[in-house]
Amino acid sequence: MDYLVVWEMEIRNAATPEEAALRARAHEKDEEAEEPVVDVYSEEGECTRVDLEELRQEESTERH
Repeated sequence: MDYLVVWEMEIRNAATPEEAALRARAHEKDEEAEEPVVDVYSEEGECTRVDLEELRQEESTERH
């Protein structure tokens, strides 16, 4: 099955769209940054909101 994953981030005070994109990418790669909440859309258009921080915590708990 195919999915569309939508991750939104507000970038303030960027001089250009390119700067905003680069800052968003840097945030994404920052291991200290909060995990995002993403919306995942199925082929049928159903949306599931996934909190990646919560998901990682659950996976970590299950492994221990």
